[in-house]
Amino acid sequence: MHVSRKTVRKAIEAEEPVFTYTRVAEPKPKLGGHAAVLEQLLAENERKPRRERLTLIRLYEVLRGLGFEGGYDAVRRHARRWQREEAGRTAIAFVPLSFDPGEAYQFDWSHEVIVMAGVTTTVKVAHVRLADTDAYVHARRRRQRIERVFGHLKRNLGLRTLKLRGLVGAAEGFNMAAAAYNLQLLARQAAPA
Repeated sequence: MHVSRKTVRKAIEAEEPVFTYTRVAEPKPKLGGHAAVLEQLLAENERKPRRERLTLIRLYEVLRGLGFEGGYDAVRRHARRWQREEAGRTAIAFVPLSFDPGEAYQFDWSHEVIVMAGVTTTVKVAHVRLADTDAYVHARRRRQRIERVFGHLKRNLGLRTLKLRGLVGAAEGFNMAAAAYNLQLLARQAAPA
């Protein structure tokens, strides 16, 4: 029941056998108006980096400087109660199940093994994918257009192997084939329908 010894003694020594104890809430006469200041100090203290936080004794000294005349124990009890209440609070979060174009994305890291200048090296690669955006659809179309060029060169123009040797020769051969493909596209677009 949390009753002091003095109260128990009064109840025992009372002439009437029934003694009532009416106090329900614990008054805080010493902390009183300083409770709001203490809670503000505690909130500011929580936002600081761990190494810069003040201990409860330091907070008590700050309160004493502001005119608090009570004891450290009242400050400590109030601070512990405040910390328990803050720990019990949960952050409000909303996770949507659908996204507007460009609103959400996926990001991930991976380790890839590559050969650069004859040396095998492991590199970190960042992968970003936008969820449901027009940009992704356009990029997919561009990739299909590029693949369509290769398919046309291989199937329709018979360019399965290159006639010239080396990187320079392969680049020249492919540039000539791509130029021929682009000229065919321009001729098709310029022709009256």
